[in-house]
Amino acid sequence: MKILKKITKTNPLDVIIKKATATETVLVLVNSRATVQSFTVPTALQGNWTNAKTGVGVTVSSNMAINSFQYLILKK
Repeated sequence: MKILKKITKTNPLDVIIKKATATETVLVLVNSRATVQSFTVPTALQGNWTNAKTGVGVTVSSNMAINSFQYLILKK
């Protein structure tokens, strides 16, 4: 398995990671801080995704706010 590629980092403690196969793309957003953080999401990753845990649709915009100590695992 390949190591996940870090796409962008708005703060040393916050990351966006993308992993793609031929059939699926996974996006992971992690906020490891005790406060709400905003992520700047690259244009190529914006759009409609599905929460991998809940199956609920999520729209990723250019600026995503993530609650304290929250992570999102999204897939397409």
